[in-house]
Amino acid sequence: MNINPIINRMSSNSTKKRRVAADGTDGTESTHDVYKELMAMKSTMNELLDHTRAQTENMKSMMTLMSSIQEEMKSMRRDMNSMRQDIDMGFNEAYDATQGLHDKLNYHEALLEDQKWKYSAPRPSEEYWDNLEHDPEDNLFQESMAEDFLSDIQKCTEHMRYGTNNGDICIIGGPRHHEEFLPHWKELTDALYRYQYYLQCSVEYEKHSLFELSGVQLSDEVIDLLSSALEVSHFNEFTLKSNRFGQKGITFSLNYLENNESLSHFYLEDNPIMCIENVRRLCQIIKLHPSIECLELPNIVNEEVNGYEMLQLIMTAGKNKLDKLDLSANRISTGGDTFVSDFFVNNSVLKHLSLSENGLDDNDAKAFAAALKHNTTLRTLDLSHSRITGAPLNRFNRISEDGWAALGKAIFDDTSLNSAADSNHSCCIYQERDGLDRFEINGKAYGEDLPDPKNVRQKKIYTMLSSRNKECSNVDHFDNDLPVELLPDMLTSIQRYSNYHEAEDGPPKSQDDVIPLSIMYEVLQKWDSSLAVFESLSS
Repeated sequence: MNINPIINRMSSNSTKKRRVAADGTDGTESTHDVYKELMAMKSTMNELLDHTRAQTENMKSMMTLMSSIQEEMKSMRRDMNSMRQDIDMGFNEAYDATQGLHDKLNYHEALLEDQKWKYSAPRPSEEYWDNLEHDPEDNLFQESMAEDFLSDIQKCTEHMRYGTNNGDICIIGGPRHHEEFLPHWKELTDALYRYQYYLQCSVEYEKHSLFELSGVQLSDEVIDLLSSALEVSHFNEFTLKSNRFGQKGITFSLNYLENNESLSHFYLEDNPIMCIENVRRLCQIIKLHPSIECLELPNIVNEEVNGYEMLQLIMTAGKNKLDKLDLSANRISTGGDTFVSDFFVNNSVLKHLSLSENGLDDNDAKAFAAALKHNTTLRTLDLSHSRITGAPLNRFNRISEDGWAALGKAIFDDTSLNSAADSNHSCCIYQERDGLDRFEINGKAYGEDLPDPKNVRQKKIYTMLSSRNKECSNVDHFDNDLPVELLPDMLTSIQRYSNYHEAEDGPPKSQDDVIPLSIMYEVLQKWDSSLAVFESLSS
Protein backbone atom coordinates (compact mmCIF):
# COMPACT_ATOMS: atom_id res chain seq x y z
CA MET A 1 0.00 0.00 0.00
CA ASN A 2 1.33 3.44 -0.97
CA ILE A 3 0.98 5.77 2.05
CA ASN A 4 2.24 8.96 0.35
CA PRO A 5 -1.30 10.12 -0.81
CA ILE A 6 -2.57 9.65 2.75
CA ILE A 7 0.21 11.78 4.17
CA ASN A 8 -0.29 14.45 1.46
CA ARG A 9 -4.04 14.58 2.16
CA MET A 10 -3.44 14.99 5.91
CA SER A 11 -1.01 17.82 5.22
CA SER A 12 -3.53 19.58 2.88
CA ASN A 13 -6.33 19.34 5.46
CA SER A 14 -4.14 20.83 8.12
CA THR A 15 -3.27 23.81 5.88
CA LYS A 16 -6.91 24.43 5.05
CA LYS A 17 -7.81 24.40 8.78
CA ARG A 18 -5.26 27.05 9.53
CA ARG A 19 -6.52 29.26 6.66
CA VAL A 20 -10.18 29.08 7.79
CA ALA A 21 -9.27 30.04 11.30
CA ALA A 22 -7.29 32.98 10.03
CA ASP A 23 -9.92 34.80 7.87
CA GLY A 24 -12.73 34.16 10.43
CA THR A 25 -15.46 33.69 7.76
CA ASP A 26 -18.31 31.25 7.99
CA GLY A 27 -17.22 29.88 11.33
CA THR A 28 -20.06 27.34 11.63
CA GLU A 29 -19.46 25.81 8.26
CA SER A 30 -15.69 25.86 8.82
CA THR A 31 -16.04 23.99 12.12
CA HIS A 32 -18.13 21.34 10.44
CA ASP A 33 -15.62 21.04 7.67
CA VAL A 34 -12.79 20.78 10.19
CA TYR A 35 -14.65 18.02 12.01
CA LYS A 36 -15.11 16.13 8.76
CA GLU A 37 -11.44 16.56 7.98
CA LEU A 38 -10.50 15.33 11.47
CA MET A 39 -12.61 12.25 11.01
CA ALA A 40 -11.03 11.72 7.62
CA MET A 41 -7.60 12.11 9.23
CA LYS A 42 -8.59 9.58 11.93
CA SER A 43 -9.61 7.13 9.26
CA THR A 44 -6.38 7.75 7.44
CA MET A 45 -4.39 7.22 10.66
CA ASN A 46 -6.19 3.92 11.23
CA GLU A 47 -5.32 2.88 7.71
CA LEU A 48 -1.71 3.82 8.41
CA LEU A 49 -1.68 1.84 11.67
CA ASP A 50 -3.17 -1.17 9.94
CA HIS A 51 -0.56 -0.88 7.24
CA THR A 52 2.22 -0.62 9.84
CA ARG A 53 0.96 -3.72 11.65
CA ALA A 54 0.86 -5.58 8.38
CA GLN A 55 4.39 -4.49 7.60
CA THR A 56 5.51 -5.56 11.08
CA GLU A 57 3.96 -8.99 10.64
CA ASN A 58 5.62 -9.26 7.26
CA MET A 59 8.97 -8.33 8.85
CA LYS A 60 8.48 -10.95 11.59
CA SER A 61 7.62 -13.55 8.98
CA MET A 62 10.71 -12.60 6.99
CA MET A 63 12.89 -12.78 10.12
CA THR A 64 11.51 -16.22 10.97
CA LEU A 65 12.21 -17.30 7.40
CA MET A 66 15.74 -15.88 7.60
CA SER A 67 16.38 -17.74 10.89
CA SER A 68 15.16 -20.93 9.31
CA ILE A 69 17.44 -20.37 6.34
CA GLN A 70 20.37 -19.69 8.67
CA GLU A 71 19.73 -22.94 10.59
CA GLU A 72 19.55 -24.83 7.32
CA MET A 73 22.82 -23.25 6.24
CA LYS A 74 24.45 -24.21 9.57
CA SER A 75 23.19 -27.75 9.16
CA MET A 76 24.52 -27.85 5.61
CA ARG A 77 27.84 -26.47 6.84
CA ARG A 78 28.01 -29.20 9.52
CA ASP A 79 27.19 -31.83 6.94
CA MET A 80 29.87 -30.45 4.65
CA ASN A 81 32.43 -30.46 7.47
CA SER A 82 31.50 -34.03 8.32
CA MET A 83 31.82 -35.01 4.68
CA ARG A 84 35.16 -33.22 4.50
CA GLN A 85 36.37 -35.10 7.58
CA ASP A 86 35.21 -38.40 6.10
CA ILE A 87 36.97 -37.54 2.87
CA ASP A 88 40.11 -36.51 4.75
CA MET A 89 39.99 -39.69 6.81
CA GLY A 90 39.52 -41.80 3.73
CA PHE A 91 42.31 -39.92 2.03
CA ASN A 92 44.62 -40.38 5.03
CA GLU A 93 43.82 -44.09 5.21
CA ALA A 94 44.43 -44.42 1.50
CA TYR A 95 47.63 -42.39 1.86
CA ASP A 96 48.82 -44.55 4.76
CA ALA A 97 48.03 -47.70 2.81
CA THR A 98 49.82 -46.31 -0.23
CA GLN A 99 52.74 -45.17 1.91
CA GLY A 100 52.91 -48.62 3.51
CA LEU A 101 53.01 -50.25 0.09
CA HIS A 102 55.63 -47.73 -0.98
CA ASP A 103 57.77 -48.52 2.09
CA LYS A 104 57.43 -52.27 1.48
CA LEU A 105 58.40 -51.76 -2.15
CA ASN A 106 61.46 -49.76 -1.13
CA TYR A 107 62.39 -52.39 1.44
CA HIS A 108 62.13 -55.29 -1.00
CA GLU A 109 63.98 -53.34 -3.68
CA ALA A 110 66.75 -52.71 -1.14
CA LEU A 111 66.80 -56.42 -0.25
CA LEU A 112 67.10 -57.37 -3.91
CA GLU A 113 69.96 -54.93 -4.41
CA ASP A 114 71.68 -56.16 -1.24
CA GLN A 115 71.75 -59.77 -2.41
CA LYS A 116 74.83 -58.79 -4.39
CA TRP A 117 76.28 -56.79 -1.49
CA LYS A 118 79.28 -58.11 0.44
CA TYR A 119 80.73 -56.88 3.72
CA SER A 120 83.88 -55.05 2.65
CA ALA A 121 85.29 -53.36 5.76
CA PRO A 122 88.93 -54.50 6.12
CA ARG A 123 90.20 -56.31 9.15
CA PRO A 124 92.38 -54.07 11.38
CA SER A 125 96.04 -54.13 10.45
CA GLU A 126 98.66 -56.33 12.09
CA GLU A 127 100.03 -53.19 13.69
CA TYR A 128 96.75 -52.77 15.60
CA TRP A 129 96.91 -56.33 16.95
CA ASP A 130 100.62 -55.98 17.75
CA ASN A 131 99.89 -52.87 19.80
CA LEU A 132 97.23 -54.78 21.73
CA GLU A 133 99.80 -57.40 22.66
CA HIS A 134 101.93 -54.75 24.32
CA ASP A 135 98.97 -53.03 26.02
CA PRO A 136 99.67 -52.62 29.76
CA GLU A 137 96.09 -53.79 30.41
CA ASP A 138 95.04 -57.41 29.95
CA ASN A 139 95.93 -57.82 26.28
CA LEU A 140 94.16 -61.16 25.93
CA PHE A 141 90.99 -59.54 27.22
CA GLN A 142 91.39 -56.62 24.80
CA GLU A 143 92.00 -58.95 21.86
CA SER A 144 88.96 -61.03 22.74
CA MET A 145 86.77 -57.93 23.04
CA ALA A 146 88.03 -56.63 19.68
CA GLU A 147 87.31 -59.94 17.95
CA ASP A 148 83.81 -60.15 19.45
CA PHE A 149 83.09 -56.52 18.58
CA LEU A 150 84.13 -56.95 14.93
CA SER A 151 82.09 -60.14 14.70
CA ASP A 152 78.98 -58.47 16.22
CA ILE A 153 79.13 -55.38 14.05
CA GLN A 154 79.49 -57.50 10.90
CA LYS A 155 76.59 -59.78 11.90
CA CYS A 156 74.30 -56.83 12.65
CA THR A 157 75.21 -55.21 9.35
CA GLU A 158 74.56 -58.39 7.37
CA HIS A 159 71.27 -59.04 9.18
CA MET A 160 70.02 -55.58 8.21
CA ARG A 161 71.21 -55.91 4.61
CA TYR A 162 69.82 -59.41 4.08
CA GLY A 163 66.64 -59.00 6.16
CA THR A 164 67.45 -61.92 8.46
CA ASN A 165 67.20 -60.21 11.86
CA ASN A 166 64.25 -59.93 14.28
CA GLY A 167 64.07 -56.14 14.52
CA ASP A 168 66.85 -55.78 17.12
CA ILE A 169 70.30 -54.33 16.50
CA CYS A 170 72.51 -55.03 19.51
CA ILE A 171 76.26 -54.66 19.93
CA ILE A 172 77.36 -55.42 23.48
CA GLY A 173 80.96 -55.02 24.58
CA GLY A 174 83.92 -53.61 22.74
CA PRO A 175 87.51 -52.40 23.17
CA ARG A 176 88.66 -48.80 23.22
CA HIS A 177 87.80 -47.02 20.00
CA HIS A 178 90.41 -47.05 17.26
CA GLU A 179 90.37 -45.30 13.90
CA GLU A 180 90.74 -48.67 12.15
CA PHE A 181 87.18 -49.45 13.32
CA LEU A 182 85.71 -46.57 11.31
CA PRO A 183 85.16 -48.59 8.09
CA HIS A 184 83.14 -51.09 10.13
CA TRP A 185 81.03 -48.32 11.64
CA LYS A 186 80.53 -46.94 8.13
CA GLU A 187 79.22 -50.33 6.97
CA LEU A 188 76.84 -50.48 9.94
CA THR A 189 75.47 -46.97 9.50
CA ASP A 190 75.01 -47.43 5.73
CA ALA A 191 72.92 -50.51 6.52
CA LEU A 192 71.03 -48.58 9.22
CA TYR A 193 70.08 -45.91 6.71
CA ARG A 194 68.56 -48.51 4.36
CA TYR A 195 66.96 -50.27 7.32
CA GLN A 196 64.48 -47.40 7.70
CA TYR A 197 62.15 -49.07 5.18
CA TYR A 198 62.01 -52.26 7.22
CA LEU A 199 61.20 -50.32 10.42
CA GLN A 200 58.46 -48.40 8.61
CA CYS A 201 56.75 -51.32 6.90
CA SER A 202 57.29 -54.31 9.20
CA VAL A 203 54.02 -55.64 10.62
CA GLU A 204 55.47 -58.43 12.71
CA TYR A 205 57.91 -56.27 14.63
CA GLU A 206 56.31 -52.83 14.42
CA LYS A 207 55.74 -52.81 18.20
CA HIS A 208 59.23 -53.96 19.13
CA SER A 209 62.53 -52.91 17.60
CA LEU A 210 65.67 -52.26 19.62
CA PHE A 211 68.90 -50.42 18.95
CA GLU A 212 71.49 -51.05 21.66
CA LEU A 213 75.15 -50.17 22.09
CA SER A 214 76.37 -51.32 25.52
CA GLY A 215 80.00 -51.14 26.63
CA VAL A 216 80.97 -49.76 23.23
CA GLN A 217 83.02 -46.56 23.14
CA LEU A 218 81.58 -43.96 20.78
CA SER A 219 84.01 -41.39 19.38
CA ASP A 220 82.93 -38.10 17.86
CA GLU A 221 83.35 -39.54 14.35
CA VAL A 222 81.15 -42.53 15.18
CA ILE A 223 78.50 -40.28 16.76
CA ASP A 224 78.37 -38.23 13.56
CA LEU A 225 77.85 -41.38 11.49
CA LEU A 226 75.14 -42.68 13.83
CA SER A 227 73.36 -39.32 13.96
CA SER A 228 72.86 -39.24 10.20
CA ALA A 229 71.75 -42.88 9.96
CA LEU A 230 69.38 -42.84 12.94
CA GLU A 231 67.76 -39.61 11.79
CA VAL A 232 65.54 -41.72 9.52
CA SER A 233 65.68 -45.12 11.28
CA HIS A 234 63.15 -45.03 14.10
CA PHE A 235 63.38 -47.84 16.67
CA ASN A 236 60.91 -48.38 19.52
CA GLU A 237 63.66 -48.92 22.09
CA PHE A 238 66.99 -47.12 22.29
CA THR A 239 69.79 -48.13 24.68
CA LEU A 240 73.18 -46.53 25.24
CA LYS A 241 75.24 -47.90 28.13
CA SER A 242 78.82 -47.18 29.21
CA ASN A 243 79.80 -45.51 25.96
CA ARG A 244 82.42 -43.16 27.41
CA PHE A 245 81.21 -40.13 25.50
CA GLY A 246 80.87 -36.52 26.61
CA GLN A 247 78.47 -33.70 25.83
CA LYS A 248 78.32 -34.63 22.15
CA GLY A 249 77.04 -38.08 23.03
CA ILE A 250 74.43 -36.67 25.42
CA THR A 251 73.24 -34.26 22.72
CA PHE A 252 73.09 -37.12 20.20
CA SER A 253 70.95 -39.30 22.50
CA LEU A 254 68.57 -36.46 23.43
CA ASN A 255 68.20 -35.50 19.78
CA TYR A 256 67.21 -39.07 18.94
CA LEU A 257 64.61 -39.11 21.71
CA GLU A 258 63.19 -35.77 20.56
CA ASN A 259 63.03 -36.60 16.85
CA ASN A 260 61.75 -40.18 17.08
CA GLU A 261 58.05 -40.01 17.86
CA SER A 262 57.69 -43.81 17.87
CA LEU A 263 60.27 -44.29 20.66
CA SER A 264 58.68 -45.76 23.78
CA HIS A 265 61.71 -46.98 25.76
CA PHE A 266 64.77 -44.76 26.36
CA TYR A 267 67.70 -46.29 28.28
CA LEU A 268 70.80 -44.27 29.14
CA GLU A 269 73.19 -45.77 31.71
CA ASP A 270 76.69 -44.95 32.94
CA ASN A 271 76.88 -41.94 30.62
CA PRO A 272 76.97 -38.95 32.99
CA ILE A 273 74.88 -35.91 32.14
CA MET A 274 77.28 -33.00 32.45
CA CYS A 275 74.93 -30.19 33.53
CA ILE A 276 71.43 -29.49 34.82
CA GLU A 277 70.54 -27.87 31.47
CA ASN A 278 70.68 -31.33 29.89
CA VAL A 279 68.23 -32.58 32.52
CA ARG A 280 65.86 -29.69 31.83
CA ARG A 281 66.02 -30.36 28.09
CA LEU A 282 65.30 -34.04 28.75
CA CYS A 283 62.23 -33.09 30.80
CA GLN A 284 60.95 -30.75 28.11
CA ILE A 285 61.26 -33.54 25.55
CA ILE A 286 59.40 -35.96 27.85
CA LYS A 287 56.51 -33.51 28.30
CA LEU A 288 55.98 -33.19 24.55
CA HIS A 289 56.85 -36.73 23.46
CA PRO A 290 53.79 -38.67 22.22
CA SER A 291 55.00 -42.25 22.87
CA ILE A 292 57.61 -42.41 25.65
CA GLU A 293 56.55 -44.81 28.44
CA CYS A 294 59.75 -46.21 29.90
CA LEU A 295 62.72 -44.12 31.03
CA GLU A 296 65.76 -45.87 32.52
CA LEU A 297 68.60 -43.60 33.63
CA PRO A 298 70.86 -45.45 36.10
CA ASN A 299 74.08 -43.73 37.16
CA ILE A 300 73.95 -40.66 34.94
CA VAL A 301 74.67 -37.85 37.41
CA ASN A 302 78.05 -36.48 38.39
CA GLU A 303 79.12 -33.92 40.98
CA GLU A 304 77.68 -31.11 38.84
CA VAL A 305 74.09 -32.42 38.91
CA ASN A 306 71.91 -32.74 42.02
CA GLY A 307 70.30 -36.19 41.85
CA TYR A 308 67.25 -35.24 43.92
CA GLU A 309 66.59 -32.15 41.80
CA MET A 310 66.82 -34.35 38.70
CA LEU A 311 64.34 -36.83 40.22
CA GLN A 312 61.81 -34.07 40.94
CA LEU A 313 62.10 -32.62 37.44
CA ILE A 314 61.78 -35.99 35.68
CA MET A 315 58.91 -37.31 37.83
CA THR A 316 57.00 -34.06 37.32
CA ALA A 317 57.58 -34.07 33.55
CA GLY A 318 56.55 -37.72 33.17
CA LYS A 319 53.73 -37.80 35.73
CA ASN A 320 50.94 -38.60 33.28
CA LYS A 321 52.83 -40.78 30.80
CA LEU A 322 55.73 -42.79 32.27
CA ASP A 323 54.93 -46.43 33.06
CA LYS A 324 58.47 -47.26 34.25
CA LEU A 325 61.22 -45.06 35.73
CA ASP A 326 64.68 -46.19 36.82
CA LEU A 327 66.83 -43.62 38.64
CA SER A 328 69.19 -46.03 40.39
CA ALA A 329 72.63 -44.93 41.57
CA ASN A 330 72.05 -41.22 41.05
CA ARG A 331 73.09 -39.84 44.47
CA ILE A 332 69.48 -39.15 45.45
CA SER A 333 68.96 -37.96 49.03
CA THR A 334 65.66 -36.34 49.99
CA GLY A 335 66.78 -34.63 53.18
CA GLY A 336 63.38 -35.46 54.68
CA ASP A 337 61.39 -33.96 51.81
CA THR A 338 58.19 -35.86 50.92
CA PHE A 339 58.00 -35.20 47.16
CA VAL A 340 58.29 -38.90 46.22
CA SER A 341 55.76 -40.15 48.78
CA ASP A 342 53.33 -37.38 47.77
CA PHE A 343 53.82 -38.49 44.17
CA PHE A 344 52.83 -42.05 45.15
CA VAL A 345 49.55 -40.82 46.62
CA ASN A 346 48.58 -38.92 43.46
CA ASN A 347 50.09 -41.32 40.92
CA SER A 348 47.77 -43.15 38.55
CA VAL A 349 50.21 -44.11 35.77
CA LEU A 350 53.66 -45.10 37.07
CA LYS A 351 53.88 -48.87 37.70
CA HIS A 352 57.60 -49.51 38.18
CA LEU A 353 60.08 -47.33 40.06
CA SER A 354 63.70 -48.14 40.91
CA LEU A 355 65.57 -45.99 43.43
CA SER A 356 68.24 -48.54 44.36
CA GLU A 357 71.77 -47.49 45.31
CA ASN A 358 70.84 -43.96 46.31
CA GLY A 359 70.86 -42.11 49.63
CA LEU A 360 67.44 -42.99 51.04
CA ASP A 361 66.93 -43.60 54.79
CA ASP A 362 64.34 -44.72 57.34
CA ASN A 363 62.38 -41.46 57.10
CA ASP A 364 61.96 -42.05 53.38
CA ALA A 365 60.94 -45.67 53.95
CA LYS A 366 58.27 -44.68 56.47
CA ALA A 367 56.95 -41.95 54.19
CA PHE A 368 56.78 -44.43 51.30
CA ALA A 369 54.98 -46.92 53.54
CA ALA A 370 52.33 -44.37 54.49
CA ALA A 371 51.81 -43.41 50.84
CA LEU A 372 51.49 -47.02 49.67
CA LYS A 373 48.34 -47.37 51.75
CA HIS A 374 46.69 -45.01 49.25
CA ASN A 375 48.32 -46.29 46.04
CA THR A 376 47.01 -49.18 43.94
CA THR A 377 48.95 -48.46 40.73
CA LEU A 378 52.61 -49.04 41.63
CA ARG A 379 53.60 -52.67 40.99
CA THR A 380 57.32 -52.66 41.85
CA LEU A 381 59.46 -50.43 44.07
CA ASP A 382 63.18 -51.19 44.13
CA LEU A 383 64.96 -49.88 47.25
CA SER A 384 67.76 -52.45 47.24
CA HIS A 385 71.31 -52.06 48.60
CA SER A 386 71.86 -50.76 52.08
CA ARG A 387 74.86 -48.63 52.83
CA ILE A 388 78.26 -50.32 52.68
CA THR A 389 80.70 -49.30 55.40
CA GLY A 390 82.87 -46.45 54.22
CA ALA A 391 80.75 -45.59 51.16
CA PRO A 392 79.43 -42.01 50.75
CA LEU A 393 76.00 -41.57 52.32
CA ASN A 394 74.45 -40.54 49.01
CA ARG A 395 75.62 -43.64 47.14
CA PHE A 396 73.75 -46.40 49.00
CA ASN A 397 70.35 -46.63 50.65
CA ARG A 398 70.75 -46.86 54.42
CA ILE A 399 67.36 -48.24 55.46
CA SER A 400 67.43 -50.06 58.80
CA GLU A 401 65.13 -52.73 60.23
CA ASP A 402 62.73 -49.99 61.40
CA GLY A 403 62.30 -48.71 57.85
CA TRP A 404 61.82 -52.20 56.41
CA ALA A 405 59.31 -53.00 59.17
CA ALA A 406 57.23 -49.96 58.22
CA LEU A 407 57.27 -51.00 54.56
CA GLY A 408 56.38 -54.57 55.52
CA LYS A 409 53.41 -53.32 57.53
CA ALA A 410 52.20 -51.34 54.53
CA ILE A 411 51.98 -54.39 52.30
CA PHE A 412 50.89 -56.92 54.95
CA ASP A 413 49.49 -55.64 58.23
CA ASP A 414 48.64 -58.83 60.12
CA THR A 415 47.21 -57.07 63.18
CA SER A 416 43.73 -58.27 62.17
CA LEU A 417 41.90 -59.70 59.20
CA ASN A 418 40.57 -56.24 58.38
CA SER A 419 44.03 -54.65 58.48
CA ALA A 420 45.35 -57.44 56.27
CA ALA A 421 42.51 -56.85 53.81
CA ASP A 422 43.25 -53.09 53.80
CA SER A 423 46.99 -53.51 53.10
CA ASN A 424 48.64 -52.70 49.78
CA HIS A 425 48.31 -55.77 47.55
CA SER A 426 49.71 -54.44 44.27
CA CYS A 427 53.27 -53.26 45.03
CA CYS A 428 56.25 -55.57 45.37
CA ILE A 429 59.10 -53.97 47.32
CA TYR A 430 62.47 -55.29 46.18
CA GLN A 431 65.12 -54.91 48.86
CA GLU A 432 67.72 -57.67 48.36
CA ARG A 433 67.73 -58.73 52.01
CA ASP A 434 67.24 -62.11 53.65
CA GLY A 435 64.74 -63.21 56.26
CA LEU A 436 61.77 -61.04 55.28
CA ASP A 437 59.49 -63.31 53.29
CA ARG A 438 56.58 -60.90 53.56
CA PHE A 439 58.26 -58.70 50.97
CA GLU A 440 57.56 -61.38 48.38
CA ILE A 441 53.91 -61.90 49.28
CA ASN A 442 52.87 -59.33 46.65
CA GLY A 443 55.12 -61.08 44.10
CA LYS A 444 58.75 -60.77 43.09
CA ALA A 445 59.99 -57.58 41.49
CA TYR A 446 62.08 -59.49 38.98
CA GLY A 447 61.28 -62.76 37.25
CA GLU A 448 57.77 -64.01 36.72
CA ASP A 449 54.78 -61.77 36.08
CA LEU A 450 53.25 -60.26 39.17
CA PRO A 451 50.02 -61.89 40.37
CA ASP A 452 46.62 -60.24 40.42
CA PRO A 453 46.29 -58.06 43.56
CA LYS A 454 42.92 -59.69 44.27
CA ASN A 455 44.59 -63.09 44.52
CA VAL A 456 47.36 -61.63 46.67
CA ARG A 457 44.74 -60.26 49.06
CA GLN A 458 43.09 -63.66 49.25
CA LYS A 459 46.44 -65.28 50.01
CA LYS A 460 47.09 -62.91 52.93
CA ILE A 461 43.69 -63.50 54.50
CA TYR A 462 43.95 -67.24 54.14
CA THR A 463 47.53 -67.19 55.43
CA MET A 464 46.33 -65.51 58.62
CA LEU A 465 43.44 -67.96 59.05
CA SER A 466 45.80 -70.85 58.42
CA SER A 467 48.43 -69.59 60.86
CA ARG A 468 45.90 -69.05 63.63
CA ASN A 469 44.29 -72.43 62.97
CA LYS A 470 47.53 -74.15 63.89
CA GLU A 471 47.16 -72.65 67.34
CA CYS A 472 43.38 -73.15 67.41
CA SER A 473 43.02 -69.44 68.01
CA ASN A 474 40.90 -68.16 65.12
CA VAL A 475 37.72 -67.93 67.19
CA ASP A 476 39.51 -65.83 69.78
CA HIS A 477 39.84 -63.13 67.12
CA PHE A 478 36.28 -63.24 65.80
CA ASP A 479 33.64 -60.74 66.82
CA ASN A 480 30.33 -61.91 68.27
CA ASP A 481 27.76 -59.72 66.57
CA LEU A 482 26.79 -61.45 63.33
CA PRO A 483 23.70 -63.68 62.90
CA VAL A 484 23.82 -67.38 62.09
CA GLU A 485 22.36 -66.68 58.64
CA LEU A 486 25.86 -65.61 57.51
CA LEU A 487 27.44 -68.98 58.35
CA PRO A 488 27.09 -70.38 54.77
CA ASP A 489 28.71 -67.24 53.35
CA MET A 490 31.50 -67.56 55.89
CA LEU A 491 32.26 -71.13 54.86
CA THR A 492 32.01 -70.29 51.15
CA SER A 493 34.52 -67.47 51.63
CA ILE A 494 37.02 -69.76 53.34
CA GLN A 495 36.74 -72.27 50.50
CA ARG A 496 37.17 -69.53 47.87
CA TYR A 497 40.22 -67.97 49.52
CA SER A 498 41.84 -71.37 49.96
CA ASN A 499 41.88 -71.67 46.16
CA TYR A 500 43.89 -68.45 45.57
CA HIS A 501 46.82 -70.49 44.22
CA GLU A 502 44.71 -72.15 41.53
CA ALA A 503 44.24 -68.96 39.51
CA GLU A 504 46.48 -68.55 36.47
CA ASP A 505 48.00 -65.37 37.82
CA GLY A 506 47.72 -66.34 41.49
CA PRO A 507 50.67 -66.44 43.91
CA PRO A 508 52.27 -69.86 44.56
CA LYS A 509 50.71 -72.00 47.27
CA SER A 510 52.46 -71.87 50.62
CA GLN A 511 53.52 -75.22 52.07
CA ASP A 512 52.54 -73.92 55.51
CA ASP A 513 48.87 -73.42 54.64
CA VAL A 514 46.43 -75.84 56.25
CA ILE A 515 43.56 -77.32 54.26
CA PRO A 516 40.27 -75.36 54.39
CA LEU A 517 38.48 -78.22 56.15
CA SER A 518 40.57 -77.59 59.25
CA ILE A 519 39.53 -73.96 59.39
CA MET A 520 35.89 -74.89 58.75
CA TYR A 521 35.97 -77.40 61.58
CA GLU A 522 37.36 -74.76 63.94
CA VAL A 523 34.67 -72.27 62.92
CA LEU A 524 31.87 -74.80 63.31
CA GLN A 525 33.04 -75.67 66.80
CA LYS A 526 32.09 -72.19 67.90
CA TRP A 527 30.00 -71.00 65.00
CA ASP A 528 27.97 -68.62 67.14
CA SER A 529 31.07 -66.60 68.02
CA SER A 530 32.99 -66.75 64.77
CA LEU A 531 30.90 -65.25 62.02
CA ALA A 532 32.24 -61.69 61.99
CA VAL A 533 35.25 -62.77 59.96
CA PHE A 534 32.94 -62.71 56.94
CA GLU A 535 33.12 -58.93 57.10
CA SER A 536 36.77 -59.20 56.04
CA LEU A 537 36.38 -62.12 53.68
CA SER A 538 33.31 -61.22 51.68
CA SER A 539 34.57 -58.08 49.95
